Amino acid sequence: MNEFTLTIFGIAFGIAIIAGIIADWSDKKKRIDKNRKIKHIEKANKSTKIQKKQQRMSYHDKIKKGAEYEKFVADQYRAKGYTIWEHGADKGLKDMSIDIVAKRKKELLLIQCKNWNERNKYRINQKDIKALRADARDFVKKNPIFIGYDLELIFTMSGKLLDKGAYIYIKELQSQGKKIRYEIINS
Repeated sequence: MNEFTLTIFGIAFGIAIIAGIIADWSDKKKRIDKNRKIKHIEKANKSTKIQKKQQRMSYHDKIKKGAEYEKFVADQYRAKGYTIWEHGADKGLKDMSIDIVAKRKKELLLIQCKNWNERNKYRINQKDIKALRADARDFVKKNPIFIGYDLELIFTMSGKLLDKGAYIYIKELQSQGKKIRYEIINS
């Protein structure tokens, strides 16, 4: 081998070594970046889990929140001149989905209250509307003093909690002359 060939060979060998070092460094940098991303994601997930845990309410807190909302809604109807029976507070879980009974002259309102967070997955659906209608019929049968009253059913909500099917069903019932409606009352 001549000197020129050795020089070329030396340069090529040097370039290969440098290329290998650069490749190793690049791989190492990618691993470091990947590990940083993983740690960042894990930290964000941990933070999100903590926030969700803090946002979750205990069963007792949910019951309390619902009772406070029912009281708030009852006070709204008292202010409108209705005599109020806080049926949900009085009967507890045996309230037949009727939280408030509001009476004024021969007008009777049976009100179901929902104070759900709009961001959660729960929505009032057509089945809930049918259940309230059935419970209202049973309520009047069990309380015959209200037979002959002008009855109206109301879903009172803290936000937009009706799903599309429930909304359509209520509109359909209203077109048939049924007295049923929904309202949003923020506490």
